[in-house]
Amino acid sequence: MDEIDAVIVLGSIVKETSLEDYIFNQVISKLMDLSLYYEKPISFGISGPGIYWSEGLSSLGAEEYAKMSLGAVLNNLNVLRELRGR
Repeated sequence: MDEIDAVIVLGSIVKETSLEDYIFNQVISKLMDLSLYYEKPISFGISGPGIYWSEGLSSLGAEEYAKMSLGAVLNNLNVLRELRGR
């Protein structure tokens, strides 16, 4: 794990089931658990819940979610490096 500085998770929780809120909460919870366990920043750009496939993710700003996630993880890495004195 030393060769990995950070993780970016991109995805969507589509409204195809009554469980999308539960799935979203579980995904976020597990990502936070992994971040704490490995002491690595994890940034996520997850659209939803409540998005229908018919709406088209690209029209809802999927690229913007990806850009924001990248910016967030880079900011976190810079702060961690400063705190660790690298």
